[in-house]
Amino acid sequence: MQATPQASHAPARRAAQREPAAQALPVSAVPSQQIQRLASACACGGGCPRCASTPPLVQREAGDAAEATTNDVAPGADEAEPLTGNPACPVDAVFSSNVAGGNAKSGCQVPQGQSGASRLAQYIVRGTSPVKGLSIDEQFTAIEDPYSVIGALTPVTNTTDASGRFDDCYMFATKSTLPTDFRLKVAQNHLLNGQAISKNVITFTAGNVDVRHCKRKAGSCDFSDVCRLA
Repeated sequence: MQATPQASHAPARRAAQREPAAQALPVSAVPSQQIQRLASACACGGGCPRCASTPPLVQREAGDAAEATTNDVAPGADEAEPLTGNPACPVDAVFSSNVAGGNAKSGCQVPQGQSGASRLAQYIVRGTSPVKGLSIDEQFTAIEDPYSVIGALTPVTNTTDASGRFDDCYMFATKSTLPTDFRLKVAQNHLLNGQAISKNVITFTAGNVDVRHCKRKAGSCDFSDVCRLA
C-alpha cells in the first residue's frame, strides 16, 4: 500500500526518525500532495518502494466509519488462528509477522529529512492452491480522518512467493512536520480476484504505525470487529 503526502497495497508494512515536537499545524499546513505512502511491491522481503501522485480525496459515508469500527485486543488475547479458512470463505490472508530487518530489505523507511512513521508486515495466503504468484490487491475505508488525507493512500498490488507470503509496507511521510495530533485510521482489505481475504485496521500517527488484524466470524465471510495487535 502506498501513501505519499509528499502517504498501498502495493507491494510495500527502522524506527522512524522523529523531529523535535512541533505545534499542531492547521490542515492547510500539511498539503496532501506532500504526504508520502510507500509500499513494498515485491514478494516476501523484496523491495520496490514507489511513490504515486495523490489521487482525489475520497468522500466516505458516515456509515462506513461506523461499520469499520473495531475493538482493541492485546496480543495473545485472541484465540490462535485456524490452519484453514472457514467453509464459506476458505481463502484468507493472515498476518504472519513483522518482518525482521525489513527496513533494509524493502526500503520501508521514512525518507531522510521527512516526518512520519513506517512499519513492514508480512502476510500469508491460505486456503487455495497454488499459492505462488498470486496478485493481491487492496482497498481502504476511512475510520478516522480529521486531516482529510485518505486520498494520499494509493492501493497497490503485491505478489506472493512460493509459500504464499507477501510483504506490506505501511508508511506515511511528509516533507512538512506532521502535527503532534496527526491521526489517520483506516480499514484495509487485501483482495484476491476482487474478493476480500483479510481485514486490518491501520492507524497512522506522527511517530507510529499501529497494525491490527481481524479474523473472520465463525462460519461467515464477514470479518470480526474485534481485532488484535499484529
